[in-house]
Amino acid sequence: MQNENFPVKCIDHKFLLPGHTFLPNDQDFGIIEKNKRYHSDVYVPQDWITVIKTAKKQKPHFVVTGLDTKNFVSLSPLEESAVKRKVTPDKMKVEWLKIQWIHLDIEHPNMMFFKYSVNEDACFSVVDFSKRARGRPRRSDDNLPVLYPDGRPIQRKKLLDLKSLLSFVPRLRT
Repeated sequence: MQNENFPVKCIDHKFLLPGHTFLPNDQDFGIIEKNKRYHSDVYVPQDWITVIKTAKKQKPHFVVTGLDTKNFVSLSPLEESAVKRKVTPDKMKVEWLKIQWIHLDIEHPNMMFFKYSVNEDACFSVVDFSKRARGRPRRSDDNLPVLYPDGRPIQRKKLLDLKSLLSFVPRLRT
């Protein structure tokens, strides 16, 4: 599913090894946490948006994109159109827990490229998750249904917990 404002062409996901847990975005989280010190009243998501947007003093600034119910879709149709493969097309066993790099791209739907290393020079292996219909891959559903079209009800226990915290939130001045 594509968004015309942010067309995703590929996704690269790298898994960290224990003891090697620093990523460049860790610095961004530090910048946001430092900026939080200057915002004493952070009670709702909109307050966090302000903290994040004002955290970086130099360009490029952080871009915050708000989400609502239409942004959360059910992946059930994709799951139903996929097969969990345990081997690559060349019959090599996929060792899922050893994968360190996953690459997905729009040019190869239903295919996952992976490496057991984060080394740029290592070759990717591939797994094809598409079900076959008479030798040809089936096309997956591009129009995924909204997961909670009318919102998601809050559990009673959660609601009571949130209400118990209201005494810590100051009343709005009008």
